[in-house]
Amino acid sequence: LFASNSLVPPHNIQKVTEFACPNWGWDGGICSESQQSAFMKQVVPVLDNSPQVYRYAWHHAYDDTWGTNSLNEKVWTTDGVSSGYGCVNKKWLFGTGNNDGSQPISLPNCIAAAKSDSECYEPLILPLDDDNCYCSTDDCSDTEYNHDWMHTYFARNGANSNALTPLGRQYNGTSVGQIATNVGRLFVAGVVVTLLFLLIKRIRESRRSSSSYSTGTWYEMR
Repeated sequence: LFASNSLVPPHNIQKVTEFACPNWGWDGGICSESQQSAFMKQVVPVLDNSPQVYRYAWHHAYDDTWGTNSLNEKVWTTDGVSSGYGCVNKKWLFGTGNNDGSQPISLPNCIAAAKSDSECYEPLILPLDDDNCYCSTDDCSDTEYNHDWMHTYFARNGANSNALTPLGRQYNGTSVGQIATNVGRLFVAGVVVTLLFLLIKRIRESRRSSSSYSTGTWYEMR
């Protein structure tokens, strides 16, 4: 779990910026999908019911490195080419010009550039590093070593970027369930407040009627 102090007072309230079953500390190296699910079932109710947690976020919506913790269906994969390798036949699309990696290339920006270039192979294959975005001009059957921080992303043909994984559906279902619980509590609280208001109003009207009778002044009760 990673948390940061919230700017919303009181300042002891936390925002949990990311949590998941990590890919270290296990005999197998990577948590299985069932372990991710079990971890989520244990942790989310605790976060929902904690007065010291303002917001939280699962790690994360899409992940190709751990492989079991994604909430969204995987649309891109790096399984086709080893890290450090790129396609031989590729076209340079754009770069940042910052060799220190202070403004790294993002996959969404590279995707947008490749979709607008007719020379890029379909489904898209994108070799990119911290400073440069490329697209393959063929099926990337020929590869070459570039440098350690080169990664090649393959679009998974037919994958739906809006589709949730089973873990994603579980996460959304847990959140919706908590929302429903909170709405139910608010409804009950509203009913109680309304009943108290009506009771107080009735008591006041009763006292006013009794006072009017004793002075001989009558009021029409509506």
